[in-house]
Amino acid sequence: MPYIGNDIQFGELTSQTFTGDGSTTAFTLGYTVANPTSLIVTISNVIQEPTTAYTVAGTTLTCTSAPADGDTIHVRFLGRVVDVANAAILQDSDQDTKIQVEESADEDTIRFDIAGAEDFTITANSFNVLSGSSILSAGTIDMNGTELILDADADTTITADTDDTIDIKIAGADDFQFTANDFTALSGSTISTNTIAETTADSGVTIDGLVIKDGNTNLPDLKLQDKTLFALNLNLNNAGGTLKHSEYRDASNTSLGDYAGGLNNATSTITVTPTGTDGSTAMAAGMKISSASTNFMILDTDVPIPADTFLIAAIIENTCSPSEKQILCVPEIINRNVNGTTAKRFELIHKDTTGAAFALNTTNIASGKALKYQFIGMLV
Repeated sequence: MPYIGNDIQFGELTSQTFTGDGSTTAFTLGYTVANPTSLIVTISNVIQEPTTAYTVAGTTLTCTSAPADGDTIHVRFLGRVVDVANAAILQDSDQDTKIQVEESADEDTIRFDIAGAEDFTITANSFNVLSGSSILSAGTIDMNGTELILDADADTTITADTDDTIDIKIAGADDFQFTANDFTALSGSTISTNTIAETTADSGVTIDGLVIKDGNTNLPDLKLQDKTLFALNLNLNNAGGTLKHSEYRDASNTSLGDYAGGLNNATSTITVTPTGTDGSTAMAAGMKISSASTNFMILDTDVPIPADTFLIAAIIENTCSPSEKQILCVPEIINRNVNGTTAKRFELIHKDTTGAAFALNTTNIASGKALKYQFIGMLV
């Protein structure tokens, strides 16, 4: 069975003998003992009383009175302090599972060997799990807010020192954080992946308001450099001698769609197109025709127009006479007084292929004729 110390010796107690000289009271023992009762001391065959006739301190036996010259002092060791340096102090019958204290002098390490392999060590303030070993728990391990160190140089850790928050530190920097139902990549960190998959069929994946589904992407707030996508069609037609216009998303002409932001008061309702004096005439349904330059269509964009905006415009259908004449429209940012407000706005300049101005009036756009435009850009 397991035991502590050296091999057990049966039927024999270790002993030591001294001879008195009438003056010496201190004698050096061959072993360290813990207290006087660990010894049987006889002087000339008379058993001595522990602590009364003698005391011990380490390896020193001190008699209260000096034994007489020639007296035989016989010491029997009932127990002694075991020196465990370089020794296995607890082991099983085949000696492959054991606890060792200090394999080398003053090492200050307790080692646990199991089935012939060193699995765990204890050093000052530290319990160490060696390579190939693990700690298994059938219950809960309470870290109590302390850091769990993951790498050799101790700069990659997991901690929960703030209630209901898990922080992940990599190479000494806080990179990621978990809170209830939320995973956050902190400033300077990124999430790299080739695949983002939905967890519920047909629900799609939402990224900051952008919904991506199989075969369909909903982009109501698509932005570039913090500008929102603008995509719209406009129909300018002569209805019985009056220019009218409306904005629309598609051929059904029933809605503006998701990307009309940036053209103020845009509507799919057919509206009389303003052509009066620029400085005193308000725009309607997103635009007016300039009185000063009748080949200019003034768009009702935000003023002052935000920086880094842009607009692409094209006439996609022209039924004006002669139908073979191609009409070009070029977006420009122009500073103009409209209804008392002077500001820079987007305007469309109309010219034919010869470079001549194409006025937007009921002469060039005869009754029943129309120009249809398509816009795309970033206006707000």
